[in-house]
Amino acid sequence: MINQRITDLIKTLSSSTNLDYSKLRIGFKSSQGVTFYDFKGNIDKKFEWLNNLVVPGVTTIIYAESSNSQQIIQTENSLKAFLDDMAQLLGPALQITNKNLSDVEKALANNSTCLFQDGGYIVTGRNDNEVGLAVILLEKACRIKILANELGGVKYLEPDLAQFDHQNYLEHYSHAQCEGDK
Repeated sequence: MINQRITDLIKTLSSSTNLDYSKLRIGFKSSQGVTFYDFKGNIDKKFEWLNNLVVPGVTTIIYAESSNSQQIIQTENSLKAFLDDMAQLLGPALQITNKNLSDVEKALANNSTCLFQDGGYIVTGRNDNEVGLAVILLEKACRIKILANELGGVKYLEPDLAQFDHQNYLEHYSHAQCEGDK
């Protein structure tokens, strides 16, 4: 069952992202916490520090690394939403933080993802489809930001509007999708 979920997520991501699959880790939440698997389905114990991560409603977490996210981490303090779907699914202002549990939980308080100062990021979701889509969207947002910086930059959404879009998505759209998955 786990290997099939991993295979399905990798198929979803493979045609739309520039991820380093050898560094891809997928975490599935159970009553005991979150267990992370590598892209081949082997349990990866180096992510056990995220086992106690408390994010309401989250069932799936992806840790990934890419050249696009690495460029953003090196040039930005955070990644503010500049696309409406980015605000809806990912959150209003994605934090770049340390890899420790309390900092990650703070970064995920108003967002569904955070980037790490020493590379990589995690994306959380209420189901496998949502988290897969969020990774694709984050990768595309990073790429757009990189290209836009060469052309004069992006126009950020108003913070209040971005927060409203994210909350509206969480309360209505993702909830409806999760109900349909049952």
